[in-house]
Amino acid sequence: MKKIYVILFLFCFIATFTLNAQTPWCGSEEYFRKKAEANPELERLRDEFFAQPQNVPSSDETGRSVPRIIPVVFHIIHVGGVENISKAQILDQIRILNDDYRRLNADTVNTPAPFRPLAADCDVEFRLAQKDTNGNCTDGIIRIYSTLSNNANDAVKALSHWPRDKYFNIWVVKTISYTPPFIILGYSSPPPPFSTPEEDGVVVRADYVGSIGTSSAAKAGRVLTHESGHWLGLQHIWGDNFCADDGINDTPVHYDANFGCPAFPHTNTCVGGDTINGEMFSNFMDYTNGNCQNMFSSGQKTQRIDLVLSNPLSRANLVSAANLVATGTDGTPAVLCSPVADFISVNTTICDSVSITFVNFSYNADTMTYNWQFPGGNPSTSTIKNPTVQYPTGGTYSVTLTATNAAGSSSRTRTSYIMVSGAAVFPVPYSNGFESANDFPSYDGYVVNPDGGNEWVRFTGAGSSGTSCIKMNNFTGNPNGALDDYVLPSINFTYLTQGTLTFKYAYAQRSSFSVDGLKVFVSTNCGQTWFQRMYLYGTSLATAPVSTGNFVPNSSQWVQQNITMVSYSGLPNIRVKFQGISDGGNNLYIDDVNINGVVGIDELNSDFNFFVYPNPSGGNVFISFTAAQETEAEIICTDAAGREVISFGKKKYDAGDNSLSVEKNLASGVYLVHVRTKNSVQTRRLVMIKN
Repeated sequence: MKKIYVILFLFCFIATFTLNAQTPWCGSEEYFRKKAEANPELERLRDEFFAQPQNVPSSDETGRSVPRIIPVVFHIIHVGGVENISKAQILDQIRILNDDYRRLNADTVNTPAPFRPLAADCDVEFRLAQKDTNGNCTDGIIRIYSTLSNNANDAVKALSHWPRDKYFNIWVVKTISYTPPFIILGYSSPPPPFSTPEEDGVVVRADYVGSIGTSSAAKAGRVLTHESGHWLGLQHIWGDNFCADDGINDTPVHYDANFGCPAFPHTNTCVGGDTINGEMFSNFMDYTNGNCQNMFSSGQKTQRIDLVLSNPLSRANLVSAANLVATGTDGTPAVLCSPVADFISVNTTICDSVSITFVNFSYNADTMTYNWQFPGGNPSTSTIKNPTVQYPTGGTYSVTLTATNAAGSSSRTRTSYIMVSGAAVFPVPYSNGFESANDFPSYDGYVVNPDGGNEWVRFTGAGSSGTSCIKMNNFTGNPNGALDDYVLPSINFTYLTQGTLTFKYAYAQRSSFSVDGLKVFVSTNCGQTWFQRMYLYGTSLATAPVSTGNFVPNSSQWVQQNITMVSYSGLPNIRVKFQGISDGGNNLYIDDVNINGVVGIDELNSDFNFFVYPNPSGGNVFISFTAAQETEAEIICTDAAGREVISFGKKKYDAGDNSLSVEKNLASGVYLVHVRTKNSVQTRRLVMIKN
């Protein structure tokens, strides 16, 4: 039988299709050829590695094989949804892995009769780690909130990674990045020495883990059986080529990948193909449905799995007795672990007095009690698992959760986590050129950086009409797929009858394949929900030629974008969000943000029209106002951070002209004077300049 061996790709993809659909793409051979072009020795080293004599697993005194124990850690990367799968679902997946690798799976009866003598007990058992990298108690499950769970790639591995010579790392995510029409369910790194420590492990979609809970019944938990096969050195059974195989002595030539569940025998006309028994479509390394897969072959065990698990250059240390002790997988009874407290809020930006729910995903223990602290909230404390809270006053608030059980407790504080908007503080027209340090993020504006990489910052080295702007650094330090937001201050559209948002942006691709992006959203409810108004990416975003260096725009490399805001006329509180999307490409800049339009006569001749003068001022300041009728108003002055520095309280003012003197000695800086009445909110900016 002709054997063709193709090296396992760094990423190996499983795709779901109907029978006769386009063959799924796995870039293993393409990847290997590119690596071999750079290092011609790689192919020879690979061939020598897999040509080594196979190592027979050790046996006990009765002659039975002793299973190799593989310590496992699941890193659940989630955004607070169903992808944050239960421990029960993970344990079900471990059960499936162990049944499949020990040939204890109930569906072995479905293995076609000619292939049953070839089916193998691989002498492999997977166990959740009971000790972490520092020897502390763990249940082998880590839970991390990150938007990188969406369209995931290798960037998720940097969020949580344990040493590969001690643990089998499995990252569970919501979705995996793919190129349509291929739907990627999971991918694996190859074993050492063909992968780096940082990339070693398997990434898998949450809805294909196990066979219970949120898992897809179609794959029956076999996605991880397949991907762990790659992790142990196995190749796709069709050899990633037409009329080829995987280099294993007892697996037949396949024409291509199989889908669904073919009827036996499934033959082909390939040279060297088995014209009687056909293809081994029941093998876990095919693309058939999970309920059609039920075997590894003896050759897959002895020629790949045994070699990988016994070779010191590969995974021998992982299954060593010393490592089993170090990871708590040597059979020592599990002990009670203290919990790890963690949580998210369904919304982090809300209007005042709106209810929000906190989602508790504390882990590392099955049973625990909770103590919540909500400064500024109602209630201010709670002991229930997922409490609902209101914040009656605008501001920024921190939240603390303490989780406790008999083994101990831990606390998690999210600082400045909840952003509550009161009445809008800026009227239309609104303008920001970021020329002053106080202009970013500006009073009531904020940035969101969920992945911990780079965030929007004020940049003084370029500008469209001045010398400053805001910048998202995608050139270095921002992971692929990172989403970073800058949210403008709340703006009052009550008297706006027509409006347009304009801004200028600059971007250069790092290469012709770079697809960094920019989205613009608008919210009418203080950021609880957002409506996308613009999306530019890659070439559609570029305003300058491709730049392989650290891009900084010149004055001619800015483009203006206009977005109509007419549909928001009359609404009292509007938020605009700029979202940068990183592809690890190049830098993105924004400048000259303006919201202009036709303002109704009620704003120009409202019940309380006022001026602040002199402005800028170096000393005394006066607030002059004309009331159309007797009006109750609240007048306050805040600094750029929103801290109140002067308050005249809520008083009634006579119809006609009025004047107030600001007698407090204000330091140099930018201040905001706000007038709130029953019918309007108006704000004027005051600049103090002291000699």
